[in-house]
Amino acid sequence: MSALFVLPGCFEMQQDIIVGDDGTSKLRWEMSVDAALIGMASQGKADTFCAELGPGKMPEGFTGSAQRSTEKGDVVCTISVEGPTEKIFAALAKGNLLSGDSGKQSGQLAMKLTDEGDNKRLELAIPPMPKKAGDDERMQAMLLGATSGRVLEWTITAPQIIETTGKLSEDGKTATYSLPVASMLTNKTETFGFSVVFSDKPAGMVDWVKSLFK
Repeated sequence: MSALFVLPGCFEMQQDIIVGDDGTSKLRWEMSVDAALIGMASQGKADTFCAELGPGKMPEGFTGSAQRSTEKGDVVCTISVEGPTEKIFAALAKGNLLSGDSGKQSGQLAMKLTDEGDNKRLELAIPPMPKKAGDDERMQAMLLGATSGRVLEWTITAPQIIETTGKLSEDGKTATYSLPVASMLTNKTETFGFSVVFSDKPAGMVDWVKSLFK
């Protein structure tokens, strides 16, 4: 998958987290990659993009599947995973859901989950990409041209969304954050961020009455 970060303009991603009220959560992760890039990455080697999730590919206690398809010149990998909520977020905090039990932390698009009273706060930080010596400006221009319409998007659905810096759905149960890939590539100084405070328990009558006056 390292080639994806060499030519980041050629991919987009959507990650959906659904928090249940029974101690389990579901994750749907979809990556769309330019088919030409897949060909470059696998040239002379086996094409392992979106391989099946066999034993050892997921942390213990998880179930899941991976499906590969093609759409508009992209190869699309859709991974669906279900498991204990705490373990789901512990894996996401590594920045690599499929890192197994190695304990390694990627740091790329990693999430942070902290307790906030009876609720939990999820935070995502996307650091800047400062210009490095030797960067090829022509290559950078090509990458930007390839990003048209491509986005990184995260959604979290829970029994209660208490607050969020993202976009809140009309029913108040889903928070969404979208970032154009071009914005990520051209950002040299700012850390983009998304946070949401949520509860894995449905709102009670008192909370419902309070919501009428918000």
